[in-house]
Amino acid sequence: MKKRHLFFLCLVLATSFEVSVNAVAQPDTLNIPKPAIKGDSILCPNSTGTLRTQKGYDSYQWYKRNYGSNKTKAVEGATTNELAVSSNETPAYFSVVVTVKNIRLQSDEKLVDGLVFLLPSVKIGGGFKNGPGYSILREGDTGVFTLTKPYNTNITWFRDGEPIPGETTNSLYVTTGGVYTVQGAPRTCPVYIVPLGIDLFVQLKKPRDSSFNFASTTSTVAAIIDQEKNAVKVYPNPARDNIKIEGLDASKITGISIVDIRGNIVLKTTTLAASLTMNIQQLVAGVYYIKLENSAIMQTIKIVKE
Repeated sequence: MKKRHLFFLCLVLATSFEVSVNAVAQPDTLNIPKPAIKGDSILCPNSTGTLRTQKGYDSYQWYKRNYGSNKTKAVEGATTNELAVSSNETPAYFSVVVTVKNIRLQSDEKLVDGLVFLLPSVKIGGGFKNGPGYSILREGDTGVFTLTKPYNTNITWFRDGEPIPGETTNSLYVTTGGVYTVQGAPRTCPVYIVPLGIDLFVQLKKPRDSSFNFASTTSTVAAIIDQEKNAVKVYPNPARDNIKIEGLDASKITGISIVDIRGNIVLKTTTLAASLTMNIQQLVAGVYYIKLENSAIMQTIKIVKE
């Protein structure tokens, strides 16, 4: 009889131990929270942000999935509760896998995107008249340069390569000749300061110069034209190795270059034809602009390098 009681006691203890072990394997039983990602969802150009999840897990591994892709890859070395994300990586989805007491838990994905701005442009008005590649101003008149939106903060105007003291608003009133330019930043990204990228030449004319027509005009130095509305076609876009540009008027185009989002020229070609191919393999992934220049206007087409 004692042996039978001892057998049933061992059976009860073994069953209790099995239930206890199974409980450890169930996160809900231990009330282990699922990792949740917080942090920067929108990044300014050329900036970094931080994603973070809860502390206290035994291990961490962050993962990244490029926008439009089904492949998720582990981020090398990303094994803490925080992850630094660059705007050059966006748009992309990020997630984190954690372990605690040998239990593996995964967060939901978080989309991180980046802001993209058109290149700066300047409107010319007031007493200016268009000349061949420069603006003409009569002595005693005032011309107006206006930096267009969204560049409306941290503005600096320059004349002959030097900052003009006190000129930090969108409009510059000009009464003297010289070489002008400007730089500024969008208010949403105040440290993203972008130069205009071109010089604004002003020639002063005396009133007695009969060859000068004093009619007041307004024009745009840099016109941003949507690719859909432009006869010029660029493909593939996005591209990895080469892009093809078609529909060019070689008789009017004076230059073709590719600039980064800060306005710096990264590629340039002297080949002017109705159709041409540019190799962009050496460029880092990101957003760029193709600048098509002629004597009257500068067209800009956005491209994405994968």
